[in-house]
Amino acid sequence: MKYVREIKLSKEKSAFYREAMKKNSKNWPSETLSETAVFDNGYEMDIKLCFADDGGYWTETVLFWNGSEVCCTEPCDDFFGEWELECDGTIYSVIMEESV
Repeated sequence: MKYVREIKLSKEKSAFYREAMKKNSKNWPSETLSETAVFDNGYEMDIKLCFADDGGYWTETVLFWNGSEVCCTEPCDDFFGEWELECDGTIYSVIMEESV
């Protein structure tokens, strides 16, 4: 089974995320930012943009069940696009994109 969700960010929010991903961005809030997708079976997936000590950032996706972390991706460097995780034979997919 595969669950798919789309998260469409406004142009303003997309621009904020893109600016935050620039090394040493002055707009970086020095905290983790995330967007959450909720699947029909109750699982939730957070797509996270995280602050790094060197002034940069890293991204990851975390799958939750009842508030507990089930699995996560390796750290990445892109926030937009398709994210997938598999848990107990089920694939959870989130497409992070900018609204047009």
